[in-house]
Formats: sequence, structure tokens, C-alpha cells
Amino acid sequence: ALKEFRALEHRLEYVATIDGIAFYNDSKATNPDSTIKALSSFPDQKIVLIAGGKDKGTDLKEMVEAIQD
Repeated sequence: ALKEFRALEHRLEYVATIDGIAFYNDSKATNPDSTIKALSSFPDQKIVLIAGGKDKGTDLKEMVEAIQD
């Protein structure tokens, strides 16, 4: 079953490696909790997070702390 498993689109979906840098699409991470979980999937790695969207008044404190870590 693991050999045939295909990850879901837009959920930590591997896109490509360019010049030694791996790119992932996690556009389904539309809230702080899912973004934190996605970031924790890459322990001890340097990450460049590209994030944006409409401000819905969500408390971003925990996400900011996770990004700083």
C-alpha cells in the first residue's frame, strides 16, 4: 500500500528541486495550525515560507512563534 500511496494535491506536495533547493506546495495550509504542522515536517532544515492571504482576524501569535523557531 505504501508503494502505491500518492500524496494529496496542495498538502506538502513536492514540486521540484532547483539548484539544490526543494520546493513544496502546501496551499491547503490556510490557517495557523495547519501552517505550524507543515513547518514541523521539516525539522532542522532551513525554510523560506511564502505566505499570504486575506486577514480574517485570526490570532497569528503561535504561528509567528513557530516561524521564529
